[in-house]
Amino acid sequence: MAVRALGEIAEKGNAGVITAVAARLEDAHEKVRSAAVDALRKIAEEGNNGAITEVIERAISTARLRSLLHSFRR
Repeated sequence: MAVRALGEIAEKGNAGVITAVAARLEDAHEKVRSAAVDALRKIAEEGNNGAITEVIERAISTARLRSLLHSFRR
């Protein structure tokens, strides 16, 4: 899986890779989202506010979308 590979080969703290991997947090497949979290743990430096913000914003966005979809299914 490409996301997992990025976690293994990317330079720690690489903002472009962090952004690309964070985008996978919204993937339709749970395994891809899980791999993205694992990769971010490896490439984001401790205290990296940009990576933390990416994760939080995407998690909130995904939660809102799920909530909206759930309300339409009722």
